Amino acid sequence: MNSMDTLIFISYEAATSLIPVLAILIILYIKDHRKTDHLHFSSYVLMFEFAVYLVGVYHFTGSGTLYDSLRYGLLIRNINLIPFSNYIFVPAYLLNILLFMPFGILVPLCFKKLDSLPFIFFSGAAFSTFIELTQLLNTRATDIDDLIMNTLGAVSGYVLIKLIMKMLSPKERKDDVAPVMFVLIMVSAFAGRFLLYRGQVL
Repeated sequence: MNSMDTLIFISYEAATSLIPVLAILIILYIKDHRKTDHLHFSSYVLMFEFAVYLVGVYHFTGSGTLYDSLRYGLLIRNINLIPFSNYIFVPAYLLNILLFMPFGILVPLCFKKLDSLPFIFFSGAAFSTFIELTQLLNTRATDIDDLIMNTLGAVSGYVLIKLIMKMLSPKERKDDVAPVMFVLIMVSAFAGRFLLYRGQVL
């Protein structure tokens, strides 16, 4: 696959997730700007950045799609539920941590009401668990080690951004994005990829 083919492939993969999110953000923007106390444009930019991050996570983890399920079925043989029972490859563990650090950074920046360590811990763990379960639909392995490292990454990202914000002492944000937008972005980004992405065909 040459560089142009790779670019087309990645663009198609990203578009399946980002187009549904963009549609939701545009509808919210139009509806919200009829009010006097509407959200600042930077809030929409942050929410879109969060969606772009999700695209990256789905790409690097190889989350399963509808086409995968039709092609492979449910591959329950690729499950490891015993922590650290396989060969411990430190670089892979570090990559899993780094992959989820932006989750802990972006969620409190985008969604003020979700700015808490317990929420980041449980939502990060839930997101990672969901991805691991979707990998039962393709040839990727579902490993509890990934879940542990991903959750650690989300918490690490949250602690990091809180330390940075404490040092910088930024002004209190006035924008208050509804927590339901967190759910809508997560669901729409995955649903678009799940229903529309057929990477093996390309």
